[in-house]
Amino acid sequence: MDGLTTNGVLVMHPRGGFTEESKPGVWREISVCGDVYTLRETRSAQTRGKLVSMSAASAQFSSRCSQSSIHSQFLLQL
Repeated sequence: MDGLTTNGVLVMHPRGGFTEESKPGVWREISVCGDVYTLRETRSAQTRGKLVSMSAASAQFSSRCSQSSIHSQFLLQL
């Protein structure tokens, strides 16, 4: 799932994939530069969330991803 923000895109990958049994995952904001952040305090907050390390962000996905393709792999998996 995604939602367009002023500064990037909000993404959430459901736990268990897209099935009837899936549970909501953690929402993240992907900046226009490809960095991954926690959510802002409020949607209108001027201060961005905390930067999520790429290793933490990619841990949800295939460990076979190369470091250079983590951003695109992260978005493709969503």
